Amino acid sequence: MKIAVAQLRPYKGNTYSNIIKHQQLIHLAISHKADAIFFPELSIKSPVMSLSLL
Repeated sequence: MKIAVAQLRPYKGNTYSNIIKHQQLIHLAISHKADAIFFPELSIKSPVMSLSLL
């Protein structure tokens, strides 16, 4: 079994761009015949710190 682990820097507050990045990495993993790919949690919808928390 081939496993791919993705490491990326998500764009804060830009879910659409993060999904596009995920799709690109998924296609890359498929081209390398990976059976599974794992992404960090919150890599699609990265947390945005509120100014009220600072």
